[in-house]
Amino acid sequence: MRYFYGKNQKEAVNKMHEAENQSSQGIFKYQNEKITVAMWCVEFMDNYLRPGLKSATLTAYNSSLKNHILPSIGDYKLRDLDARIIQTVFVKHLKNCKLAAKTIKFHLGFLSQILDKAVDLDLMMKNPARSSAVEIPKVLKPEIKTLTVRQMNAFIRAAREPDPLYADIFEFLFNTGMREGEALGLCWGDVDLKNRRAVIRRQLHRKYGYTVEPLKKLVDSGLLGWPLTVRISGATGFAWKF
Repeated sequence: MRYFYGKNQKEAVNKMHEAENQSSQGIFKYQNEKITVAMWCVEFMDNYLRPGLKSATLTAYNSSLKNHILPSIGDYKLRDLDARIIQTVFVKHLKNCKLAAKTIKFHLGFLSQILDKAVDLDLMMKNPARSSAVEIPKVLKPEIKTLTVRQMNAFIRAAREPDPLYADIFEFLFNTGMREGEALGLCWGDVDLKNRRAVIRRQLHRKYGYTVEPLKKLVDSGLLGWPLTVRISGATGFAWKF
């Protein structure tokens, strides 16, 4: 027995009629025995990957394929993939790698994205990675431990001894809440010293070399009212000062 899925009853019926026509013509698109998970992953990455991805995201996707998806389920036929295989092979592989719950969720999510496109193209009837039968460790919200003002001041004093510039950078991070990559991606054009405003337009990525990439969503300077001034920091040139 075969099942047909759609956004509504009409779409499901249309898929059923299409399958009946293909069957009568000897076409078995739904049961293509030659397509493996590995073959489909290659086609997905070459033709269906969402455009405009950040280099860090693309690197994470390639790593997920190379280290987890392909080694564990790459040889399975796409049509044979079900929730049981996802659970007992793929998720088990991720657990054996001692990955954090959040990381396991990421890899399963990426696999779901790959299989969603296979369903859209009628290579699979449904996405087994989205089945309620697939269970992964619950992602627990970690307890955030912040430094006290006294600890921050002690940290900055210690950082100022080897190089004042490092202390200025850390002080900037402490007082703005910026991520490291966002602060290191700032240019002078992003800072309005007169009105004491700054805009986060890009961030610096350090994985596999240094790259500066624009943010998808501009952080409006009206939300960031930092009291910025500038001082000369010895031979290091300009540095931030609050």
